[in-house]
Amino acid sequence: MKTIATVIFVLLCSFSGNRNAETVLHKMYARYAGKWYHSFSFNQTTQQYRNDSLIRTATWYEYLVLPDKF
Repeated sequence: MKTIATVIFVLLCSFSGNRNAETVLHKMYARYAGKWYHSFSFNQTTQQYRNDSLIRTATWYEYLVLPDKF
């Protein structure tokens, strides 16, 4: 599903006149300056397999405080 969203994003950028990354970044900054989040958290679950059998599952709890604390 994420791959489809990435392809759609790339296609929209290519058809909307955004020809390079710098233009996209300038537009993002203009739209979100002063409105961007300062922190966020997420959970990541990983699964390790060996010979098609699940051998280990781990859950990571991550928290990010912008710009430099992860």
